[in-house]
Amino acid sequence: MRQLSRPCVDFFNIFAHLSIPKFQILAAKTIRQYCLAGALLLAFGAVAQHSSPDPTSSSQDSVMLLFYQGFDALYRFHPDEAKAVLDRFKERYPDHIMTYSYAVNYYWWMIISGENIDDSRKRFKQHLKEGLALADHQIGDREPTYLQLYFYITMYGYKARFDVLNNDYFKALVHMRDCLRHLESSLGKEEAYQNFYLTSGLYNFNFAFALKNYPFVFMAAWFYPKGDMEKGIRQLQYAANSDDPILQLEGNYFLMRIYFELTEDFEKAMKYAEELIRLYPSNLYFHFIKFHILVTNDHYPEAVSQWEIARQLPETNPHITEAQMRYYQEIATKKLKKHHPDR
Repeated sequence: MRQLSRPCVDFFNIFAHLSIPKFQILAAKTIRQYCLAGALLLAFGAVAQHSSPDPTSSSQDSVMLLFYQGFDALYRFHPDEAKAVLDRFKERYPDHIMTYSYAVNYYWWMIISGENIDDSRKRFKQHLKEGLALADHQIGDREPTYLQLYFYITMYGYKARFDVLNNDYFKALVHMRDCLRHLESSLGKEEAYQNFYLTSGLYNFNFAFALKNYPFVFMAAWFYPKGDMEKGIRQLQYAANSDDPILQLEGNYFLMRIYFELTEDFEKAMKYAEELIRLYPSNLYFHFIKFHILVTNDHYPEAVSQWEIARQLPETNPHITEAQMRYYQEIATKKLKKHHPDR
């Protein structure tokens, strides 16, 4: 597998281990902004490896069918059903990388929905570590298949995403190096493996965006292919318009995050947030996202109305747990107070 150039590796290693307090104070804001942009690049998150032919498994179709069933349960906010899929994965395919891919995604959804957060964090990290070790063992010195390459991209992306969640931005940059080492090998192969439209789109937009807005990243960006924001958006739109249900949802999700968190385009962010809700109306997280966009952009009455809709979701989706509802209620209350302290 192709490696990063030595200067790039050295830069990330040195940068990640800087401990000079004065430098940290001066650079903290820029680092955080870059990592927020990088988090989108690295947070490929809940993305399925589609059923492209894979010679490593004779039961690939059955594996992918189970994978899609699990994601459908996660998107519908049915945690018990999603957990049952995880149990079947472990029973039927204990040595398949897709078992670990699904497990990581399952526990990530538990983390972001407030369900057994401490235990979910522990199991999330455990499955990340074991899944990457399994992939290394199975691939050895051979070139990875597209599915295996995509597994590496998403798993190292999750590592960085978890670091950003914990405000550990220096460690996130180290894991960004590992993610990009694999992602660079996938650029230009989108037609052969449609999942790469999503990862290439994130790379193209976010690398170009970070370089344009945060000059601090210039030294790191020098060693990678140039990004292209317009091309990145086109690739993400291709994903969002895909017939594949997971790629479609993830394309819409990351376009929403780009327009909400980076370009701050309220109308486009709302467009994609509403599309997420249209696709999965019982998903509490997607309703919270729409509320978050509204409250952040000073649409207080609409935000309150949207949160009231979210609060009533357990009436139509009894699978939403009390812990999940309480978790989002606490966050929503804090955001209302933060953005509208006089209300």
